Amino acid sequence: WDFHLATLEALERCEPPIQAPIALEDGFGSIGGSSSLTSLLMAIPISSAAKKKMQEWGSQNRLILSFHYYPGGSTSATDMEFQPFLAKARKLSQDLLSNSPIWLSEFWRGTAEEDGQKIVEALELGSNAVTFWHFANTEWTGTRGWYKYPANVLEYGEPIAPNGEVNEEAWKAYVATVEDGTFFGALINGAAGAKQAGFVYDPLAHMPEQVSMGTTLAMNTSRRSTPRARLACCCF
Repeated sequence: WDFHLATLEALERCEPPIQAPIALEDGFGSIGGSSSLTSLLMAIPISSAAKKKMQEWGSQNRLILSFHYYPGGSTSATDMEFQPFLAKARKLSQDLLSNSPIWLSEFWRGTAEEDGQKIVEALELGSNAVTFWHFANTEWTGTRGWYKYPANVLEYGEPIAPNGEVNEEAWKAYVATVEDGTFFGALINGAAGAKQAGFVYDPLAHMPEQVSMGTTLAMNTSRRSTPRARLACCCF
């Protein structure tokens, strides 16, 4: 959080002043105390200067708490079930950011239906905004994500398999597209696993029928006079 402190102090020196709210997240989108690793890291206390600055900006409606939910098996993983995890995020915002809005900025489920269910659940549990990982026009890319290989590469298969295995012939052809500047991404950093429903993905179409738009996009005015809409969208 001292890094965030330094960042906010630098923004305070900007001319003209920064007016947009700033979304902050802990390492890899984690929430302190939500896993064995982050519980150990909490042994190092947040500095009083960082706490003061976070509370100051939060009280001015200038901060958003961003976090990810990946149960088990990754750097940002949590050992917690979804409901107590969201409760811990709300508690962190209350204690450190003067009850700023919270944003479930990344999660992944295997199907669009599961995405929709999780969006509704997050909103009902108090998340002010939700974005899921992730949308891509897979019909256009011809792959499982937001990357595209030309035909002369795909004639050998994809350069990198999801398990990390390298296809040597496809890799050589791909390297040539990088060298001449015609490449369009690659399977890196979790870029696969995208979902598509038509050209524009509509997660609302996969939400439970009993949940109304009024509930999903409910306005939360419980703390401040400025309404805070609860929104659901996707990561691109």
